[in-house]
Amino acid sequence: MNVYRQIAQRELQNPKGNEVSGTFFCQEQGCDSATNEARYLPELKVLTWKPDCGHIGTIEGYTL
Repeated sequence: MNVYRQIAQRELQNPKGNEVSGTFFCQEQGCDSATNEARYLPELKVLTWKPDCGHIGTIEGYTL
């Protein structure tokens, strides 16, 4: 695993970015969990959310 990916994974565990509202579904196959809050991390260009199931959803290369 590269260093950038390790840093990004730490950031995704406890994101401090800008709050984004909407409906964000779990990306794991067969999981129907969702949340209404996501975080945008502008330094990493990542949108991330954590539904009730505990999985972490991300979209990399995202810009607002």
